[in-house]
Amino acid sequence: MGLDMNKKNLTNLLITALVILLFSFSPLLSTASASSNAIPSLYPGQSGPIHQAGLGAASPTKTIDCTVKPWCIYLTSLVTDDILIVKGGLSYAGEISVSSITIGAADDPSNGMVYVGGYGCECVIVINAKTEVVTTTISTSSYGPASAVVYSTLSKMIYVATFSDPGYYVAIDPSTNKVVKAISACGYYAEFGDQLNKGDVYFANRESSSGYGCVDAINPTTNKIVATVSLTDDYAVGVAANSANKEVY
Repeated sequence: MGLDMNKKNLTNLLITALVILLFSFSPLLSTASASSNAIPSLYPGQSGPIHQAGLGAASPTKTIDCTVKPWCIYLTSLVTDDILIVKGGLSYAGEISVSSITIGAADDPSNGMVYVGGYGCECVIVINAKTEVVTTTISTSSYGPASAVVYSTLSKMIYVATFSDPGYYVAIDPSTNKVVKAISACGYYAEFGDQLNKGDVYFANRESSSGYGCVDAINPTTNKIVATVSLTDDYAVGVAANSANKEVY
């Protein structure tokens, strides 16, 4: 299925979809209200969709340092070309124009950079969290549009799923901003990823050749898939790893 059909499917399915990342160094629950339908961010590197009409009237971009408390939440949109920034207790702090619709985001706490899945540009957009300036982009065009993004606390690598058929997971070395490996996915159209603290990275795929969704577990040390679970329904969108009991939901 081509990229035009992917965009059409996204438009038909979601009026607006946003992806939330809590910029934190310890397990914290999001302070989003129930009305925002937000999925709590449980650990650095986790990202997931929230669905709401919008955050209200736009305001000019503000100078904000997201590397200090209270850290920031980044909301990426499948409709607009802007990344919205929310500071601390969900106070709107501004936006970054990236000229691409985006799906996922994750931060690397060791270098203060935020990595955003650029669906529209087929690239990963790298943002300096201190200055909120785009510093570079990393192409994923050989594998498809970038979507879900996860930072591994084990390998210190960035893992990016592609919203494509066939699907891939791309491992990026944040010290060089280079793709070091591409891994074939169990399915396609992955939107959501998560990790166990110092453990495996998980991605959920909407569909697979069986007609149903599937979930892959990647060992960040070897960059190989170590387990795959086939589901009994399609449109597997969300996945969350619980570092306390080592289970995945």
